[in-house]
Amino acid sequence: MRISVSNQTLESAVNRGIRELRPRLKELWRNQSRAVDEDVVGNIIAHSVGVMVNGWSAETAKVINQHYVPLAQALWKTAVLEIDKEVSRQKAIDNYLLSRNYANGLRWIAARGAKLVTEIVESQRVALQHILLQPLTSGSSIEAMTEVIRGSVGLTTSQVMALARVRENLEAQNLAEGRVSKLVERYREQMLNYRAERIARTESSFVVHAAQDDVIRESVLTGELPHDIHRVWMTTQSDRMCEDCAARDGEVIGLESDDLPPLHPNCMCTVVYTTE
Repeated sequence: MRISVSNQTLESAVNRGIRELRPRLKELWRNQSRAVDEDVVGNIIAHSVGVMVNGWSAETAKVINQHYVPLAQALWKTAVLEIDKEVSRQKAIDNYLLSRNYANGLRWIAARGAKLVTEIVESQRVALQHILLQPLTSGSSIEAMTEVIRGSVGLTTSQVMALARVRENLEAQNLAEGRVSKLVERYREQMLNYRAERIARTESSFVVHAAQDDVIRESVLTGELPHDIHRVWMTTQSDRMCEDCAARDGEVIGLESDDLPPLHPNCMCTVVYTTE
């Protein structure tokens, strides 16, 4: 017996997550960026980043509750129904379907959504602090600092550093300031798109794997599946496969463990449930 959500279903879930969540995250960050002005920056410098971070938390939570939560609930139900159908096929049970109230799913999604808000905002807070810790040059001003902070909203610290290097390299070419700003903004948009897509892709994978694990566990408890069923880690073979994922390929994991893909952002690993 081998049971798992199909690669097609997982890919479809990821693509749906990208379609629905990526634009919402980018819109969130654009709005937060536009809200940064010289008064806000002056207050940050004089006091702390706390006020801005608190605002970011509330705004991010609103987006997650309005867009991530319903998306995750839909993906959860899709994964559960597919596993139910697969169990029905393999056990030759007509119309097999446990009576599910999805309570576990609702609790998992609420907890994961809250954690996602914290992770997104914390990465922005760390990036903001990185900017504020940089030594000021003789030509620095509140206006210049405002532009830097405004351009960093939504980016991680490593992306902020990369954006700064891009600006430095462009300025070293003696390009017109307008041209530099346009190229820097284009690169920033690419990084925002990458980050939003990475979050959407990874979170969609989290939901599908958690949902199928929950239904498998429930089926074991009700006796529909044998107690000796276990997970086998499956690594997708590709040029993007990392060493950590490669090392996990074929690893047997008991149901008592919560060890599930994705192992890292953009991870393409999955698991198969089997008695073999």
